[in-house]
Parts: sequence; structure tokens; C-alpha cells
Amino acid sequence: MEPQKHDIVALEAVARRPTSTSSCRPTSSCRPILSPPLMPMTVLERRGSYLLLMAAGTNTRTSMVRLHRNVVFVVERQNWVDAAHNAAFLPADVVLSTPVGRELTTWAAPMLEASKELCMPALLSLKLFWLALRTTTIASLSGVQALGSTFMEEGTNSLISNNGRSSNVNGGASGNGNNNST
Repeated sequence: MEPQKHDIVALEAVARRPTSTSSCRPTSSCRPILSPPLMPMTVLERRGSYLLLMAAGTNTRTSMVRLHRNVVFVVERQNWVDAAHNAAFLPADVVLSTPVGRELTTWAAPMLEASKELCMPALLSLKLFWLALRTTTIASLSGVQALGSTFMEEGTNSLISNNGRSSNVNGGASGNGNNNST
């Protein structure tokens, strides 16, 4: 997948060096730009085959680096559906990350699991109904399209022919090309 602006990317295996065998280790005076090799980075800009990437470092420091697009792979691509989903669940995530929310989660987990098991047949039936409705709608639209094209073809053919015989340009009716008048 080609990286685009605002994608989350990480380094490919060919661009990563294991920190255990690297000559530049985080504990020495030489510090690598991208500390964990699989650190997620955001694509800020794309120019030709090069990408400007921003990586959130330690201590709220950010670093920017320009890399070739072949040394990264796309981890996540945000679209408007993902953004709406994240915005909808943000309040619940905030509440459930507190100690009271975690306690509530452990207390309510068995009841939620049981209610999920009870609702599963209804949800599967609804999904089956939706798929049947969608298939019926697609088949109906295909039939209407075929019927419409048949009517258009028949209408065009009826303008050209007259009672199964083709019209003569000279004004006379001819069945098989003979102009015998009796």
C-alpha cells in the first residue's frame, strides 16, 4: 500500500537494525533517531518518492526525518469512518480508564458477556435478513435494467421494421426484395 499524507507508518525489516547488535545503542552517547525500531511515525508530506515523517520521541520530543517510501510500510490509514468511531468512543474510553471505570468494568463483565450470548441469535438473524434484502435488491435492480434495455432494443427495432418486414427506401413495401404488384 502506498503511503499517503496522515498515514501511520513504521520501518520495513530492511531498514531496522537490532539494537542488540547495533554500534549505536540508546545507553551510549550515540542515540539513534528512531529509538524503538517499530516506532509508529506519521506521514506529514510526500514529495516524489520521499516522505517527511514525524515520530513522537521520549520526553514529549518529536523528531522529523525524510525517508524513501520503500523503507516504510503503512500500519494504519485513518478515514472519516475511523475518525467518527474514535470520536464516539472517546468519552467512554476516558471514563473507563479511571479507577472507578476499571472497577465497573470488572464488575459488569459477566453480565455483559451473558447479554451478548443472549443477543447473538437476534443479531445473526438481523445480519441474515440484511444480506437477503441486499441480494434481493441487487437482483431486482439487475432485472429492471435488463427489462429496460430489452424495451429500448424492441422499441428501436419496431421503428426500423413494419410488421416484421423492413421498409423500402423507395416507399414501396417489399417482403423479400421482389416488387411484384398483382
